[in-house]
Amino acid sequence: MIGKYMGKHRNSEHHIDGYSLFALFIMLLFFFFILYCTSHTSLIADDYAYMFDFSTGWDEPNTAGIYPPPEGCERINSVTQIIPSMSAHRSCMNGRVFSHGLVQLFLMLPKTLFNVIDALMFTLEMGMIALLPTWVFGQMRKKNAPLFLGFAFSCICFFQMNFGEVNLWLDGAINYLWGSVLGLLYIGSYLMLYYNEWFFSCRGRKLEFLILSFIVGAYNESLGCTLSAFSFLVILYLRKTKKKIDISAVLSFFLTVLGFIFLVSAPATMVNKIQGGSFLFAVRNAIKMIPVLVKSSRRILGLLILVILLLTYALKKQINRDHLSVSLIILLCAIVCFFSLSLAGRVPLRAFFFIPVLLCLDCMWLLTCIFEGEEDRAWCKAGRVAIAVIASLFIISCVPKGVADIYKVSMLTSSNEKQIIAARESGESVAFIHDIPREGLSSFVALEGLNYIDRDNPESWPNVYMAKYYGLDEIRAVR
Repeated sequence: MIGKYMGKHRNSEHHIDGYSLFALFIMLLFFFFILYCTSHTSLIADDYAYMFDFSTGWDEPNTAGIYPPPEGCERINSVTQIIPSMSAHRSCMNGRVFSHGLVQLFLMLPKTLFNVIDALMFTLEMGMIALLPTWVFGQMRKKNAPLFLGFAFSCICFFQMNFGEVNLWLDGAINYLWGSVLGLLYIGSYLMLYYNEWFFSCRGRKLEFLILSFIVGAYNESLGCTLSAFSFLVILYLRKTKKKIDISAVLSFFLTVLGFIFLVSAPATMVNKIQGGSFLFAVRNAIKMIPVLVKSSRRILGLLILVILLLTYALKKQINRDHLSVSLIILLCAIVCFFSLSLAGRVPLRAFFFIPVLLCLDCMWLLTCIFEGEEDRAWCKAGRVAIAVIASLFIISCVPKGVADIYKVSMLTSSNEKQIIAARESGESVAFIHDIPREGLSSFVALEGLNYIDRDNPESWPNVYMAKYYGLDEIRAVR
């Protein structure tokens, strides 16, 4: 079967047909949709804090994080400031120097540039979720491409909690959406070991893969833990089935683990996660967090059930053993990702970002395997109709309200920004702005789960950093 895939890949004619054009059109819709949403999402909360250099203003390493900023902290104005800033970040915040280094870089640049790149990243994520299986197999099922793209988009919009924080908010998107794209590239590279051993024959490609391995390990805590587990399980399975394993794959696993160790060994992370150096405290805290995680992630349960149903049908259909093993490994890694969050003292909903991505990828993988060679059968046509209907319902249920709320909040934040600038230009040292009610807002609005402004305490960090950014002494909320 693998030989059949490879033969078709090497001998197939590459031409643009109606299905391919439709798929490209859908991806353009994704791009302009996210571009509109990011263009109407203001800088919020941590964005203002990361405009400042963490290595300035403190006589000693700051262990209190970004709360509050010292008088002498300086704005980031050059790329050379980012390295010492991120070095200090490891002592006062956490070890995410790659992701937050990018945050500080893009906060120096016009936000329009971030808007465009973020839209490209989201479009790439949708393309990889929907089409990565066909890319790995070496054959494009063009008839299913538009359908799978639409289904992947609908699942992410519906099941990814705090969609706006994960995909639209500058700090969040660089940490979570961009991390997901890197993670999918890593997963796709490892899956090539199943079907296309020649993929790692190029030295340049091996070097790129090894660099990627360390970066994804150090990019985000749950991402690094999950991808370390993924590469380990793939290598373990290939060894068990006596398949040839390129040495770069083994080295990649160790680099991913090394990156993860670099991430979690940051002084600030160690202080926050292991109180008083007690490993037992960390274990007890993890056990206490599990019920909280289960309660918080109930929405994702629907996607998990869909994966289990598809996996059960795939087992009944007796699809290729390698295909099934990939699906099981992705499912296990989604579970690892879930439990890795129990190590955190506090888990915002955006921290679940990679779980729906993995489960959605697993759905696409299983559907691709199930539909293989069955496209003209009646049950397959009925299945495609069912997928289209479900995707449409998901999109209708969340996207229109999400876009409307994004626009409404954008108008309110723009009005507040005008008030702040007017106060500064009139020589005032204090600006008064309106807080934005978050009750009933869609999860597409990044502000829905973030600290915009503290109504009661003008010395709270969101108010203080916003004031420092605009050159004022204080910003207060109008009661």
